[in-house]
Amino acid sequence: MIRIPSKLVEAIRQNVSDSETVNAAQLRANYQSNKDHQGMYDTYLMSRMPATYAAISRVLQEIPLDANVETVLDIGSGPGTGLWAVRERFDTLESYVGLEGDQGFISLAERLNTSISEHVVAWMPGRYPKGLPNIKADLVLMSYTVGENSPETVAKTIDHVWAHNVSEWLVVIEPGTPKGFKSILEIRAYITANGGNIYAPCKGNYNCPLIGQDWCHFSVRLERSQLQKKIKDATLPYEDEKFSYLIVRNTPVALCEESSRIIKKPMVRPGHITLDLCNESGYERKTVSKSQKETYRTAKKVEWGDSL
Repeated sequence: MIRIPSKLVEAIRQNVSDSETVNAAQLRANYQSNKDHQGMYDTYLMSRMPATYAAISRVLQEIPLDANVETVLDIGSGPGTGLWAVRERFDTLESYVGLEGDQGFISLAERLNTSISEHVVAWMPGRYPKGLPNIKADLVLMSYTVGENSPETVAKTIDHVWAHNVSEWLVVIEPGTPKGFKSILEIRAYITANGGNIYAPCKGNYNCPLIGQDWCHFSVRLERSQLQKKIKDATLPYEDEKFSYLIVRNTPVALCEESSRIIKKPMVRPGHITLDLCNESGYERKTVSKSQKETYRTAKKVEWGDSL
C-alpha cells in the first residue's frame, strides 16, 4: 500500500479552501462544471492528486534506484504531483521542470512545493506540442495527460519528446481503461519504430500479446488520510487506483527469457494460487499448488503488476 507523504497531505490541507466545511457533493459539482475557479482545484487536490501520486510512485518503482536520475521534465505537470513522487524515489534528483498549460495549476504547484525547495524547480507555462522546450532530461514524465489530447497532438508531442527531451527514460501513465491502454499502445508503436527500448511492463519490443483480447492495466492501493475520508464521506481507510503505463529507455534492455508480468490480481484459493502472466511468448494462466513448495512461497508474496 502506498502512503502519501505527510508533507504532501499537510500541503493539500493548507491549500484547500475552507477544508473543514467543503463536502464531496460540492467538490464533484465544482469539478464537473469545468470552470476556472478555486473549487475545481480543491476538487483535484482532494480527489485526484493522492491517487495520481500513488500511480506515479508505483510505476517509478520499476526504475532501479541506481539509475542516477538527476534531471526530470514533467509534461502536463498539473499541481506538481510528479515532483513529489520523483523526489521520494530518487535521492539523486537535482532539478525538475514542470510544463503546464493551466496557470491555476502552476500557481497551485508553486504553493504546494514550497516545503520541498531543496531541488532546483521551474514551472513553465505552455501547451504541447508547440510549447515543448528543447531541453534534455534523464527522465521525462507524462502522467494522465496523453488521453486528454487528439491523436495528432499526441503524435507530434511524442515525436518532439523522443527526439529532443529524452536522455534516458520516458515514463507514460494513463488511466487503466481500454482508452488509456489504446493511448499506451500507440506510443509504444511509435517508440519501437524509432529506436526506443521497452523496459516495462514488457521487457522488450515484442508485439503486445493482449491486443484484441484484453487491456493491460494495473492497480495500486493508497492509504486515505483523515481529510480524504472526510471529504469523500468514505469509511474505508484505502482506495484503489487503476492505471496503464509504459517505461522506455534509450539504452538497450537486457532481456530475461523467463521474466513474466502478473497482469491481474492473483487468485488465492485453498491449496493453490492462480496467476495471469504475460511475456514474449504470450498470455498464460498458471496455477501453483501448495505441493510446489518454493514456487508456492514465491507466489504467495507477489502482487498484481509484479514481475515473476
